[in-house]
Amino acid sequence: MKKINRLLIMIIIFTTLVIMFNINIYADSKGANEVLIEMLNKASLNDINYLQNINITENEYKEIEKFTIDLVKECKDDEEKMKTIFSWVHNNVKYGNANNDPYEVFINKVGVCQGYANLYTVMMDILDIPTVLIQGNTYFGAHAWCLTKIGENWLLMDPTNAIIRYDIKEYDEIYTNSYFTPIYIHTILLEDSYYKYTYNNGVAIVESKTDNKKLQMPDKIKGLNITTFCTSALSTNTEELKLNKYVDKIIYNEQYRNNLKAISIDPNNTKFASYKNILYTKDYNNITFIPNNIEVIELKPIKNLEKGALSNLEYVNKVVIPYGTEFIGDYCFEMLPNLKEVYIPNSVTKISSNAFYNIGSEFIIYTSNNSAAHKFALEHNIKFILLDIELNKGDLDKNGAVNANDAAVALDLYKYGNVTDEDMQIGDMNDDGVINANDAALILDVYKYGK
Repeated sequence: MKKINRLLIMIIIFTTLVIMFNINIYADSKGANEVLIEMLNKASLNDINYLQNINITENEYKEIEKFTIDLVKECKDDEEKMKTIFSWVHNNVKYGNANNDPYEVFINKVGVCQGYANLYTVMMDILDIPTVLIQGNTYFGAHAWCLTKIGENWLLMDPTNAIIRYDIKEYDEIYTNSYFTPIYIHTILLEDSYYKYTYNNGVAIVESKTDNKKLQMPDKIKGLNITTFCTSALSTNTEELKLNKYVDKIIYNEQYRNNLKAISIDPNNTKFASYKNILYTKDYNNITFIPNNIEVIELKPIKNLEKGALSNLEYVNKVVIPYGTEFIGDYCFEMLPNLKEVYIPNSVTKISSNAFYNIGSEFIIYTSNNSAAHKFALEHNIKFILLDIELNKGDLDKNGAVNANDAAVALDLYKYGNVTDEDMQIGDMNDDGVINANDAALILDVYKYGK
């Protein structure tokens, strides 16, 4: 009872201090809007194409321009012009499914939130008032709105719902339940000698200005941490990518084809890790990203390989599943037209009937006798080759060869335990009754020197 009372007293004291001294309990957090506005404040506003990705012709622009200038001719400053345009768009456009291009909304006066925001952005552009179009999430759901700069401040403008907000803390999710959270914008905001940047779930690289084979993601742009990488930044010549320590989002732009074969990441990154040209979550429990043009996949042990784990990889010809994987789910292997070899250890005890879907007909499963993979191959009329794992000391991933991956498996067994009798038979290189770093070193010797 005393402990409960003490806790209540501490909570009351803390709350009182917050109120008395206006302590910001979110001091170490930045909302999405704060990050976006930081980018905007570091941008050269005169160089921004505010109509990027908005579909409008020169003649359509001129017609809206004539109307807009006439509409605000009595206004004395930018704020009054902004409010006049904002009110006109909200009051004259009816909400409904229609063509949301700005000219169509201007003529027909019908559109959804995207249409309202498109037209408002064009009219602000005509008046040279900086306005950025935003796609994101709000308490209404998925939504489109704008940020407009009046004086030194960026204001949130939602012409669909007639909402104007002046204080950033009134519309960031971490501060209020009536939030507006930006997800992405199409407008390029910042540039350096090598890349172009915008906001996409954070400060994002979206375009490369070089055609190098190796791409190194920088840590910062104008003092801002770069936290998102978009594959649209990969040139057709880029084969290797190294991600920075801050990245926490990978945005795959499917329309941009690339020749990426290898990916790695700064070891200080807290969200992702890389192994043999594949990106994983930091704990290696999930695959995050596989390069388009990779040919050989050697995985880390993942207990369950689920749907889509290995899919839409045109150039993959060999897959090595390491010891420790137990389950291969339906559609795990999908659309791998050039697959030739799949190595499956006998730690895999279950393979779903549709684990291999839309795969080239010539692939071979390499496994051990009486394993789940052996039985699967027999049942599904798939070619297979049996590996005599007992004669291959050190081959902990059961793929028929001793290499660095087996040393990594030895270290995982040392770190996480769960060593089976079979593991001990294969991986205890010095026959001392345990698998540890010494065995990993001996496995590397076998790989390096063949003995």
